[in-house]
Amino acid sequence: MNAKGEDPQRPELALRKRRLNHLVWLGALLLLTLAMFSGVLFTSEPVVLSNGDTDLAGQFIHWRAFGFGELRHGNLALWNPHLFCGAPFFGGFQSALLYPPNLLFVVLPVGVAVNWSIALHVYLAGAFAYLWAACRGLSGLSCFVVGLMFMFGGGYFPHIYAGHLPNLCAMVWAPVVLMGIDGVVTKGGMGWVWLV
Repeated sequence: MNAKGEDPQRPELALRKRRLNHLVWLGALLLLTLAMFSGVLFTSEPVVLSNGDTDLAGQFIHWRAFGFGELRHGNLALWNPHLFCGAPFFGGFQSALLYPPNLLFVVLPVGVAVNWSIALHVYLAGAFAYLWAACRGLSGLSCFVVGLMFMFGGGYFPHIYAGHLPNLCAMVWAPVVLMGIDGVVTKGGMGWVWLV
């Protein structure tokens, strides 16, 4: 006990309990993601998520196979000789060769990597929305519902069937951007840290 009659261990204990609570809810989002995609993630016969007549099957799988196949062989694919009479590849923003989560395409076969990439981004959508809600002061259960609604909701989840791989990868970062804006607006002098 200090001079004010407060136990100095209490605030740290409460912080630990809050962090553990958040980890439990984030773990629940992870378990729901794995349950949702277990049929395609843990199978010997990979079936790529999406409709077979979409951009994913007609374009993005081939681009990922080409670009990351070249990276696997130590080459940076600046030019795609298989498109028209050749076209810039690395300079095209949808090649996504420098997007860190796409390292899955270097180590896994393209069909398996697509499924794991989609599952990873669905989880990240929920986790980032959860963290944004937590930064706004919501309870663990409320944050869980926010994450669940974003990751499995109509604004995000239907992009899987539609084969919109770039949309799936880009949309997950919206809650992080909003969290940064909130930090800049509410944290005063330390706002630049949130901006970074």
